[in-house]
Order: sequence, then C-alpha cells, then structure tokens
Amino acid sequence: MPMAPHDGCCWITGASSGLGRALALEMARQGWHVAASARGREGLDSLVAEAQGLPGEISAWPLDICDGNAVTQVVAQIDRIAGPIAMAVLNAGTHEAVPAL
Repeated sequence: MPMAPHDGCCWITGASSGLGRALALEMARQGWHVAASARGREGLDSLVAEAQGLPGEISAWPLDICDGNAVTQVVAQIDRIAGPIAMAVLNAGTHEAVPAL
C-alpha cells in the first residue's frame, strides 16, 4: 500500500550525505516531514537549512545506529514529536574489516 505524507513522517538514517541526503531532500520536496538521522550534527544542520522553503520539512535527529539504546530512544522521540513513522529508510550501515583470504 503506497504511503503519503499525511500517514506520518519518514525516518531516514545516514541522511547527512550521499543517497540518504538526496532522498531526504526529495521526500521533503514531496511534502513529507523527514526525521533525518546521522552521526554528525553538522551535516544534519546543513541538510535542515537546505530544506528551508520546501513543501515538507526536515528535522535533525543525531544518532549512531551502533548504539541500540540510543536507537530505541530516538525512535520513541521521533514518534512522540514528529509523528508516527510511516516509512523508514535504513540507509546507514556499519562496517567491520575482515581480512581477505
């Protein structure tokens, strides 16, 4: 079932750069309230500023997805403040170096 901005907010992790940033801006252009998460506050602040004047809005939610307790807290805060999460794009990842054979 397709979702629309009136269904709630769109939470995007890894939103401060690259594909996550581009998607956050596109979703705001489509009228979504985007809850944008990333580790760096500076990148999120510039994203919020860039979205000014778009039909939707972007709010910054600094978060390291490797911290499970922080993820639980941020999700609860987003739900309470920005509205229910209607769509989540889990774009951030983790990396553990593994030696090649």
